[in-house]
Amino acid sequence: MPLTSRARSVWAQAATVALAALTLTGTLAGSATAGTATPTPAPAAVTRSATGKQCAAAVAAAAKAEATKKAVAAKKAAAAKKAAAAKKKAAAAKKKAAAAKKRASAAKKKAAAAKRARRAALSAAAKKAAAAKKAAEAEKKAAAKKKAAAKKIVAKKPVARKPVAKQPTLAQLCAVPVLPVVPGASGPQPGPVSQPVAAPLVPSTQPLGRTSASFFGVHGAPSASALNGFASIRLWDTGTTWADLEPAPGVWNWAPLDTAVSKAVAEGFSPLLVLGQTPAWASSDPTAPGVAQRPGASMPPSDPARWSEYVSAVASRYRGRIAGYEIWNEPNFVGDYYHGDEASLVRLTALAHDAVKAADPAALVVSPGFATRTKGQQGWAFRYFDAVDISDLDVISLHLYPMPQQLPEDAVAQLVSVVDALRKRGISKPVWNTEVNYGVTGGTADAVPVPDPLGGAFIARTLLADRAAGIDRVFWYSWGTARILGISVDEHADGLTPAAQAWMRTAGWLTRSVLVGCSQSGDVRACSLRPDSGGWAQVLWSTADGRSVTASKGTTATVGLYGDVRPAAAGDSIAVGAVPVLVVGGGADAAALAAATPRG
Repeated sequence: MPLTSRARSVWAQAATVALAALTLTGTLAGSATAGTATPTPAPAAVTRSATGKQCAAAVAAAAKAEATKKAVAAKKAAAAKKAAAAKKKAAAAKKKAAAAKKRASAAKKKAAAAKRARRAALSAAAKKAAAAKKAAEAEKKAAAKKKAAAKKIVAKKPVARKPVAKQPTLAQLCAVPVLPVVPGASGPQPGPVSQPVAAPLVPSTQPLGRTSASFFGVHGAPSASALNGFASIRLWDTGTTWADLEPAPGVWNWAPLDTAVSKAVAEGFSPLLVLGQTPAWASSDPTAPGVAQRPGASMPPSDPARWSEYVSAVASRYRGRIAGYEIWNEPNFVGDYYHGDEASLVRLTALAHDAVKAADPAALVVSPGFATRTKGQQGWAFRYFDAVDISDLDVISLHLYPMPQQLPEDAVAQLVSVVDALRKRGISKPVWNTEVNYGVTGGTADAVPVPDPLGGAFIARTLLADRAAGIDRVFWYSWGTARILGISVDEHADGLTPAAQAWMRTAGWLTRSVLVGCSQSGDVRACSLRPDSGGWAQVLWSTADGRSVTASKGTTATVGLYGDVRPAAAGDSIAVGAVPVLVVGGGADAAALAAATPRG
């Protein structure tokens, strides 16, 4: 075959190499002779023979070198291609990361804008509510001033009635004046009420019957002469919030809570601590308005782990001394207690439950103390209960303040409204009334005063109605006298206020007796008791003036809310009005009931 140009080139190169090799061979051969410096040419035959062999070897070497060169070039090309692909992939990943960062930045900006909008809406709503409240208060004051001369809250004279229009007495309305037997009692419960409450409104750890002293709770510091009237205390307004206890990260100021807990335990009180009020350094919004001029306190913490650490530290330090932990105070009130949302509070509830139970399994986890007197407040609470894991809560905390001009029976209606809604959601937990007073308008506004003896009457009716409903604890807000509170439970230079006396006496009636139940006939209410001293007793009151009942068989005396004991007998007409009166009989010790206190 004729040689290709490539082959001819290779052949020429091989020939050149062979010739050079031949020349070198001849030169070396000549140098090996007698030592002369002049080269001796090799014989022609030898030259031709060497040229043929060397050319063949050169051709083979050249082919091998070419193959190696191609292999190296191919390997380099493959490596370059692989490097290019890797570079392209890295560029794509970088582009993708940049896009994700851009999306995250946009989401962050959107969340910040939403937060600003929410805060603006909250601020606008608060201003609007404050303006509306101010206008309503002005209108109420004007109306009250206009009617003051024509209407009095107390001391109204009985209105004369024509014989034909006489209101039937409770005894006449109840034809069978016998109550069912109380479990463990020695006989039937006589009295003018035939249908006691068969079961409480809410599930209670104190079923109808014996009332524990822990039922009677308070805020503040009762005087020494009133200590026996209470056995539970709610630590709020005591300088013991999270912001008070941990003013800087990991820096603890335990002195206020140490003092409060030690004092409570020494006085025989069971403490309930209200958690919350975030320190500014931990707040998710340090500029948010907070109660007591503390910016940021109304917002959840930016890092939930900080909340868990706080709750764990408190529950561990006071293990066995603090009976319960309430998650937050009035998160659904228009004030500055809480400006977070329901979902954040649900998260804090779950974390608090885990922290408390890990540190002190016997301590109770109590829901936030919810305001309940408006539909808006109730709606906020229901959204929380719709989202929360109810197993995270041992007790539901409600604030049963009625509207300023309303009665204790209206507060019970609030309770019924809330409990019915919870029951429809499948929620059934013990309930504590963790704040109550009367005439309260809200916030720092002046209250509508409830004058004596009606103030004491409201207290007695509250304790009786709440206990009959199954509520386990009632915390009066608060010990002392304040313009924002309509009723003053306090001690002055001349002794306990009438309202404080009423608390002590009603508490004594309940703890020194078995509560059979309460019922209603028209506007007359009655709660039946079986005193420890024997016999029977009934607390009677009316939401209208001028009512009376006829004393039943065995009646021996009446005990007034302020301790006055008066003899009575079957057939006597007993006046029943706004201020409750205790009717006793069957051998009950009236004097002992007049002096009884929960822990005395």
